Amino acid sequence: MQPLKQMRGSVPAIESVGFLLIPGFALLSYAAAIEPLRAANQLAGKTLYRWWHAAPGDKPAIASNGAAVLPDFKFGSDARPLDLLLVCAGGNPATFNDRRTFAWLRKLAGSGVIIGGVSGGPFILAKAGLLGGRRCTVHWEQIGRAHV
Repeated sequence: MQPLKQMRGSVPAIESVGFLLIPGFALLSYAAAIEPLRAANQLAGKTLYRWWHAAPGDKPAIASNGAAVLPDFKFGSDARPLDLLLVCAGGNPATFNDRRTFAWLRKLAGSGVIIGGVSGGPFILAKAGLLGGRRCTVHWEQIGRAHV
């Protein structure tokens, strides 16, 4: 992986955004990430961004408040275009330990997909081995757990 400094001139326009929703994800943080995409489409009067949702096990993703988001993308599939993947987590992401999820994240990163974390998402990225040698921020609740 190249450092972001070296990638700046070569980052393609973001059009397709995937949301990987980890069980217990923070609904408010997820909404803060997806609503600007919806608003941009509405204000532009055309589709600038498309998005889809995935969840480990292809089951409904249950947020920390009990709300469910249905995945519309088969987890681990490469069948849809993807420019950016945002991993949304919450609660205690230190307890999440799904090897299939971690392998899929590493595969996407290796293929050049830009990956980011929302709320506890950076913790998941670190557990997948994607943040070695990089600096990141984590939700304040995760600071004490940040030694992955």
